[in-house]
Amino acid sequence: MTNIYLKNAAILTAASLVLRAAGMGLRVLLAAHLGSEGMGLYQLVFTAYGVCIAMAVGGLSVASTRLSAQALAQNDRRGVCRLMQRLIGMGAVLGCTAAAAQYLLANVLARWLLGDLRAAAALQILAFSLPFMAVGAAIRGYYMAARNVRPNVAAQLAEQAVRIAVIVLLLHTATGAEMPRMVALVTMGNTLSEAISCLWMLCFWRGEKRALQRSISALPTCVPGWGKVMEVFLPVEGNRVVSSLLRTAETSLVPACLALYAGSRSMALSQFGALRGMAMPLLTFPFSFLATLSGLLMPEIARAHTAQNKSALQSLVGRTMAVTLGISLFAGAFFTLWAVPLAQLIYRDVEVGQYLAWLGPIVPFMYLESMVDGIMKGIGEQLASFRYEMLNSALRLSAILFLLPRFGIAGYAAIVAASNVFTCLLNLRRMLQVLQMRFCWEEWLVRPGLILLASLLVCMAAQGSIPSADHIRRLFVAGGAMALSYAALLWPLCLRRHFAALQNKKV
Repeated sequence: MTNIYLKNAAILTAASLVLRAAGMGLRVLLAAHLGSEGMGLYQLVFTAYGVCIAMAVGGLSVASTRLSAQALAQNDRRGVCRLMQRLIGMGAVLGCTAAAAQYLLANVLARWLLGDLRAAAALQILAFSLPFMAVGAAIRGYYMAARNVRPNVAAQLAEQAVRIAVIVLLLHTATGAEMPRMVALVTMGNTLSEAISCLWMLCFWRGEKRALQRSISALPTCVPGWGKVMEVFLPVEGNRVVSSLLRTAETSLVPACLALYAGSRSMALSQFGALRGMAMPLLTFPFSFLATLSGLLMPEIARAHTAQNKSALQSLVGRTMAVTLGISLFAGAFFTLWAVPLAQLIYRDVEVGQYLAWLGPIVPFMYLESMVDGIMKGIGEQLASFRYEMLNSALRLSAILFLLPRFGIAGYAAIVAASNVFTCLLNLRRMLQVLQMRFCWEEWLVRPGLILLASLLVCMAAQGSIPSADHIRRLFVAGGAMALSYAALLWPLCLRRHFAALQNKKV
């Protein structure tokens, strides 16, 4: 694999940073125009939309990546072409079905599921994006398996550029409009951007298909049958649909239960929007560095798992764990220490800073759970992840009904924290059992923990000369010193050898 892995990682990391930075900028713009209540309604809309996304996309991307990786590993180019023809057709059918369901049931979903009829127009607009999203997901999975990330990156950059341009234009023309209408206008940007992204991917795939057909040999094809496709597709699809339904039920319950505590639906929606629509995206922003690794990881793990190369699989997972915890420990500490200045700088909202401080300590569990989830899919443990997700969702729903009317938004933050820790530990335990590995305390946790302590000492020394009231200056000077010292120590002591090994890993 020589330098392919590292080159792909560099491209995806740079693109992910640009996309997430643009996304954060868009969130800040939306928060300024919609307010915290509008952000709450926006979150409600996208939660219900997520159910239909799960129906349309669900297991398509995973099936495309895993099955394409297996076919390419066998140099079965004819099989790849026939496989992708099936998956693209599946995407079109699933996307159109989900779109019709969402459009026709928009009023029902808004009134009875979300408890807010103002969400109906936005749901109808978003329905048109689902066929494009499903077809694009099938093609993206192939390119991840083929270790060619450039088409995916180009399509995502174009998608985000179109989304931002359309939303900025529509918000500018709708200045002074009512909040529900502005939320609906924002969703138009999402629909148009998904259409552009899909068309871009189809153009790339057309050229790729021609290249594959020109290089087809006389060897017999071993294209996976529908049974094999469904074996990979259905567990992931079912997991995501059920998980999305439970998340939607939870999301609709949260504002209702918060209203019982706060005495106002508007205040409850504002608190929900501040936590889920403003604080959580900021907490997950540093995951850009790890999202690349997660996306590249699954096809490599699928290859190692298919080849039954146990040592390569354990080595790849071990190095991934070290990188994940190395980055996530710092992110958690940084958000916990600098929550209020960050919220003031980005959102000009102290309330968001309080939520950041509450949830900052669980950031390592959030990031680790996402990475372990990708590994579990790569080794065929989707059903175990599904069981843990169902158990977690049942506990969350019960806790929401019991705690939120008594403790309000603080109770919800506690539920979010506890559930992330719970699912992370369950998935981590299962992964280590299946791979016959042990948790490497010294390499994965102790070493980056000691580096973090050293960076905290640097931070304390840097902020000693800055007035305590000057929060923004302390953030830039002391927080910057903390970040630079941590990176300067983490790279040579922990990360460099892991990235070098990942670069040269042959599975």
